[in-house]
This record gives sequence, C-alpha cells and structure tokens, in this order.
Amino acid sequence: MANSVPLLQMFFEYTPEEPLRAVLEQAAVCRAEIGTEERQISLDVAFPQYVPARELEALCEDLQRHYGIRRVEILPHFPKESAADIEDAELNRCLIAAYSPAAATLAGCRWEICEGSSTLYLRANGKESLEPYLPVAERHLAERFQLRTKITVVPGSDAEGERLFDETARIRQEAMKEIPAPVFRDAPQKKPAETTPMIFGKPFRGTPVPMREVSLENDVGKVIVEG
Repeated sequence: MANSVPLLQMFFEYTPEEPLRAVLEQAAVCRAEIGTEERQISLDVAFPQYVPARELEALCEDLQRHYGIRRVEILPHFPKESAADIEDAELNRCLIAAYSPAAATLAGCRWEICEGSSTLYLRANGKESLEPYLPVAERHLAERFQLRTKITVVPGSDAEGERLFDETARIRQEAMKEIPAPVFRDAPQKKPAETTPMIFGKPFRGTPVPMREVSLENDVGKVIVEG
C-alpha cells in the first residue's frame, strides 16, 4: 500500500456528499488502469469499512458524469471483519447473475457470513439448484474481503416440485409487499386556454366605425364594425 494514492486526491474536483465522503476520504487507490482512448478507468480501492455495492455503483456513475468518462469501474477491498455487514441483496445478485431462476428461491432469504463457514438460510427449498452457483458468492467474498469461506444452504422446508413453486411464489409476493410503493409526482396541469370572443378568422385591432357611417365611396378596402 506504499504506492497507494488517496481516492479523493485522484478525483480532487469531485466532492461527495456525507456520510459517504467521510469514508472516501480514507479510501486509497491501490491499482489504476486508465484507457485514454476508450475513456475508461478501472480501480482497485481499499476502503476502511464496508460500502454497499449500490453506493459504489452510484459513485461510479457520479464520477462518469462529473469527468465525462465513459466507464469507471471500482473493485473494492474491505477489512475482513466487515464481511458480516455485507447486504443480503448484494450476495443475492451474485447468484442471480449466474443463475436467473435463483431470484425466486432467494426471496426472503438470510445470510450469515463467517470466516471458514457461512450459511444461507432459505425460506423454502431449492437447495440443490443453488449449490452449483455458490462458488460465485464465495469468490465475491474472497475478492472484496479476503475472506475464505464455504457456504452451506439450509432450506426452510422440504417442499419440492409444484408445491415448491407455489411456496416460492407466495414468498416472493410477500417480499414485494414490503417494498415501498413508488411515489409519482403529479403531472403539471396545463394552463386553461385563453378565451376570446373571436368566432372566425384572425384577431385584429382598430377603432370600430358605426354601421350608419360606413360609406362605399370613402371606406374602400377593410372597415371595422361591431354589433
């Protein structure tokens, strides 16, 4: 880490918001690959504590917009002891990316991460379908936390086949109910159209002439009358 550079020193024009700023001030870039022509940056960054993947993704997007970079990629390295703080959703995404049907099986699950041995608790079954993809989550933990662990799956029931499908569908529906409903802004109301006494033609201006004063000899062309 002797050759590391403070992250915010590398991006000195960028000012993150709190509380992330306090963490980034202690983060250090260990390795950087910069593609000038491709406008891409790949970084290995050591953080003092765990930062959720969703926040790192938002950070990369901010840096891309701020500096006009096509792509910023951060591979984080966290203290091993902070592995227990990893969000369940982050590990779920690893398995779903490798095996999309895992989304139904992982609904409502719970992870316990420890050195040597970790446990994935399912609300239903589906253990056998997940086991081939557990090394993906194990590598994720090794890359980010230098944590060597073996994941064991504990099913919440012994349901199989059609009953398992029904049970996982029910669990997913329950999980969806807990997600806050999106708040939509009211659509801007259109201003009412301005009313005008015009019946036909284009608006015009001028002083109206009484009908009795209109003369074919004197008022040749256009004349304004009212009535």
